[in-house]
Amino acid sequence: MIDREGHKWLRVDQIGPSLGYTSYPDRAVRKLYERNADEFGARETALVTLDTAGGPQQVRVFSLRGVRLLALLARTDRAKRFRRWVLDLIERDGADRDAHLATLDGQVHDLRGAILAEKPLWNKIARYWEMHYDEQEIATIIGRSTIKTRELCGMLQMMGILPKRDWRKTRFSTMTRADAEGITHHGKLKLVGERNA
Repeated sequence: MIDREGHKWLRVDQIGPSLGYTSYPDRAVRKLYERNADEFGARETALVTLDTAGGPQQVRVFSLRGVRLLALLARTDRAKRFRRWVLDLIERDGADRDAHLATLDGQVHDLRGAILAEKPLWNKIARYWEMHYDEQEIATIIGRSTIKTRELCGMLQMMGILPKRDWRKTRFSTMTRADAEGITHHGKLKLVGERNA
């Protein structure tokens, strides 16, 4: 192994046997590289000057990333096993990541619920926000000014308690507090316009 800029790099004579090349492993790795040279960049391979029995020579070396790429390109049985192992690893990591994200999502949802349970006003705002009432309607319902309500909605959005608003789904009407509370002359919530819930 060669230490290059703090990272381990391997020569072709070290890589060939590991990939399962038995006859002329150096030559096999060089051919594999030459056939696929366009897939390798400076992070995967480099030419370095090394001291050899015949004096200093330019030698191609591969980073661990480059070795993995060679293993993905090789057609030996050992390379096939390596590819299966990589796929299993990716699949397992993906499943672990999905489970972790689901756990985080559940924790965020639980935290949101706990915060809203502690703050009845925020809970009321969130409920009407999710029913696509606009800020002016919510202000009327909660008995606050539109400016204060707008500030509260902005703060709750920044905290992640209120989702970003799709303004195409807001209601197109204004309403009174009595309408919002369901206290109309018919005793029912008067809906004017269309609400997308």
